[in-house]
This record gives sequence, C-alpha cells and structure tokens, in this order.
Amino acid sequence: CGTYPPGIRKREFTWKICEAAAALAVPVFADLWQNADEIMNPAISILKINREELSSLSGKNDMKQGIKELFKRFPHLKYLGISDGPSTAVLAEHAQTSYFMIPELEKIVNPLGAGDTASAVFFAELTAGKNPVEAFADGLAAASASCLHLIPAKFNKKDALAIRKQIKIGTE
Repeated sequence: CGTYPPGIRKREFTWKICEAAAALAVPVFADLWQNADEIMNPAISILKINREELSSLSGKNDMKQGIKELFKRFPHLKYLGISDGPSTAVLAEHAQTSYFMIPELEKIVNPLGAGDTASAVFFAELTAGKNPVEAFADGLAAASASCLHLIPAKFNKKDALAIRKQIKIGTE
C-alpha cells in the first residue's frame, strides 16, 4: 500500500517482500493498481482497490466484467475488495460476490485516508481469523468512521462499531 519512495524499484521491492512472505506462508495483501501487471506477484492473494481503479485496471466499465477480468488476469487472487466511497462496495471471491450497502454519513469532515483505513482494518481482521465478509465490512465501517475526523485515517472505534451495525450485506 502507499507510494514508493524515490529510488525504489517497484517490482524488485514488491517481489522480494512477496517471496519472503510466501516462504513463511504469510498471506500477502495489496492495495495497488498502477503498474499492477509488473508488480503483481503470485503470492498476493488479496487485492483491495476502488471502483475507478477497477475500471482502469480491467479496462471494463461494468463491475462484474471488471471483476471477471481481474480474476482471469491474476488467478492467484483469492479475494478482491472494491470500495466506492459512500456507494456499494464489493468483496469478490471466485465463487461468491458480497455487496455492502454503506449508511449515509451526516457530516463528512475529511475522506482522505478512508481507503487506506478500509485496507488496514480489513487485512488486520482477516489475519486475526475473522471471516472475509465480516472483516471487509469492519474495514468499510472504519473507513466511514475515518471520514468523520479531520486527521486522515483516524477513527473512533465507537463510531466504527455504530456504522458497522448499519451496513447491509447481500451475496450472489
């Protein structure tokens, strides 16, 4: 996740991390889309992007077609999480797609860092043993709660829990 510092070779850096994680049987999570064909290592099993990044990366405007394209291009992916600001988010697996209807927030203070918050909480909950659908919902709730604070990616756990109770989940 994040921006590479100047002088870092993106592919080499990412692949070394992935190889080390694979050797330890540690899951690898990525929140990236630029240069994905160059950077995506077979050890990356979880990808979280936003709706615009899905279209850009897949070349498809239709979400279902975009998801299908990414699973075809990166068959090693187990989960593909797609956020879309306050709109419906998606967690796709090869056999199931879950949709997350996020409640409307009364007052957004600062949305910066919300995507990173969703990624961090989703992966933390997933690695703690929570099922992927619940872990992604928790990440989305934390992301929404972070929009209520001026400091990017900061959130109040009480706010996140209240929002989480309001997220509606559907599957297909």
